[in-house]
Parts: sequence; C-alpha cells; structure tokens
Amino acid sequence: MNGVDGLTLKQVNGNSFLERYELSSQASASSDLAFCIASNLSNKDVQLSDTSKSFVGQASGNLYIAGDKNNAAGGEVIKYKSDDGSKVAAQGRADYSSTFGFAPISRTVQFHVVAKKDSGKLLLSFTEIMQAQKDTGFSANNGFQPVGAWDGANPDMALSTLKDVATKIQRCMN
Repeated sequence: MNGVDGLTLKQVNGNSFLERYELSSQASASSDLAFCIASNLSNKDVQLSDTSKSFVGQASGNLYIAGDKNNAAGGEVIKYKSDDGSKVAAQGRADYSSTFGFAPISRTVQFHVVAKKDSGKLLLSFTEIMQAQKDTGFSANNGFQPVGAWDGANPDMALSTLKDVATKIQRCMN
C-alpha cells in the first residue's frame, strides 16, 4: 500500500490503516461542486447481520440459526458548503463485492470527503475511511472498522471503490 499515490497510512499498535486518500483533477469553472457531490454520493442505511448465536440443539442435533441484524443509519450527504461553493464537506458510503474462495463477500466503505475547487482544479480528500462486511456468517458482526492496509482487509478494493466515487464526481465537474 505504500506505493499508492495520494494515500496516507496511520500506525496503530503496530498495524497500518488507511488514513487519507487524496485525488486531484481538472474542473470546469462553471461546474457546481455541491451538485456534483450530492448527485454522486449516497449515505443510505446499511443492514449488518450475522448468525453468531446459532447453536446445535443438544437433544435434537438440529442446527438453530440465530443472530443479529443491526441497521447502521445513514444520513445527510452534504455536511458543509462554503458560501462561494468552492468547498464542500460530505459523507458517504459505497458498496463493493469480492470473493473468498467461492464465497461472495459484500462490504460497504464509509468515508468523509472534503472537496475543494480552485483555479480549474478539483481536490478530493477522503478521510475516516471505514468498512463493514454486510453479513459475517457465524462470526459476530462488529460493524464499521478502520480499513487495514494488509491483504485480508482488502484495502485495494476499498481504495478502488473510493476512486470510482471520485471518478463520478470528476466527470460531473467537467
């Protein structure tokens, strides 16, 4: 992960996590930054579930599926817009899927983004990058957690998802 342009990692207890991901591009002077952010970001509720309380009945030998379903509430996309429209702070979520062996894994990346438009340039700075697996099966679902920079945490998939979000905003700005 060290060779990714615009990526800053932070160290916590000897582990590396995604801290900031910055992307820049050209932007049309007449483009509406707040509109492009609002029309290309989503911050919908996400249902997170597991079957961690499942058990095998002692007398019957049957498997009884029991677990938790939690709703991670979404909310507003735009948190701040400057009077001149050149700066916007927003929050969003985006989904991605990967596989582990033959098992599909669906995750949601959650982030804050600060967008600045200045002199024909657009700077997007993603922070508070976290992800949650939508269904963790027999393991307890601990919800949104910081994205680790090691292979099993799928940081490349999380960054690719953020880059896709950025590309949509950048297209709108041109």
